[in-house]
Amino acid sequence: MTTQQTFETYVEDFLSELSDILTKQRNKNHGPPTLNHQCAASLWNVYLSTRRKADQNFQLTEADYNAMMMLAKVARVACNPTHKDSWQDSAGYACIGSFFMEMNDESC
Repeated sequence: MTTQQTFETYVEDFLSELSDILTKQRNKNHGPPTLNHQCAASLWNVYLSTRRKADQNFQLTEADYNAMMMLAKVARVACNPTHKDSWQDSAGYACIGSFFMEMNDESC
């Protein structure tokens, strides 16, 4: 087998596995992408609007990233509150965001 054949086989296998993840397991765990992403976008809009009201010149920070990722996980929980991984991910982002906040001494 040549390197090109090996790569082509790898790509085919990779994409086949990805297709299964996106069309089967992901929907089971997190609901349809359109619903989940719309929910997350709505939560992010509220978050960003609130940040702008507090400081019109704010720049996104590491803590903001983590807060927004927590909201992405909340959107997933809204679609499937029994998926433990979403709860764990949210807690992980909370911990990391708190660390950045303390390191940068940010306040709302």
